[in-house]
Amino acid sequence: MQTWALAPPCASFQCEKSDSLSDVLCAVTDAIGESEFAVCTLRLINAALPVDFMSVYRIAGDSPPQMFFSASRTAHDVSADCMRRYRGGLYRRDETFSRARELATSGALAMTHWNEAEIPSPHRDQIYRRHGIQERLSVVNADSLDDMLAINLYRFDDTGRFRDHEIDAAQAIGRPVLSCVKKHLQVLGKLKRVSQNPASNPRLALLKRCPALTARELDVCERLCRGWTYDGIALDLGLSVPSVKTYRARAFDRLGIHFRNELFSIVVGIDRSA
Repeated sequence: MQTWALAPPCASFQCEKSDSLSDVLCAVTDAIGESEFAVCTLRLINAALPVDFMSVYRIAGDSPPQMFFSASRTAHDVSADCMRRYRGGLYRRDETFSRARELATSGALAMTHWNEAEIPSPHRDQIYRRHGIQERLSVVNADSLDDMLAINLYRFDDTGRFRDHEIDAAQAIGRPVLSCVKKHLQVLGKLKRVSQNPASNPRLALLKRCPALTARELDVCERLCRGWTYDGIALDLGLSVPSVKTYRARAFDRLGIHFRNELFSIVVGIDRSA
């Protein structure tokens, strides 16, 4: 077991596939607010180091952990079962984040590295050995000892242990990826409040930004703002999916934006410079 404070990322770090760190992080940033964010983030993490699956969850006080999303490199995704067992009470006895929380609450971001043999039972038996998970690397951000957000990177037994240069790679991308995850969760949280507020009207916010938007473009953008998929929008409006994407592209061009998270920003008033 190791726990340490994360240093600032090194701008000269190069991923195994010869992509620069900035290219990797730009692609993650572009996926903020999109349904593909989890898969995209894992794919890009795997450009830096091999990881079998990932999960992002929050533990606050005595409440059961809240898993925001997960993704797997293959069809073998065990995240849901792991979280179900963890929420069943294991989290109350989990000390694997204790030192990381202390570092994080002192102002540092922390990383922790655990091998399954080091994790106490029954946590080890019900999750790690049950699914053949060998190791976990976690980036931890904490506002207090009772409120922690963790990005967890896992490897199965047959993948092999994390090597030193792979842990260095996780360190290099940990801080900026955490920033993207936090912004993604912020966008989704404000989007949820918009979708649950009957008084909210995305059309008005969009028309204020660009009065030239057509009715069809507004129809598509409004549904995007409420979290609809392209298939759902096409079915609701009686259009083909390519037509929905065409209206989206035209609207985005008029609005001067490129990504769905920028559309959310217009509607919910997020300061993207924060």
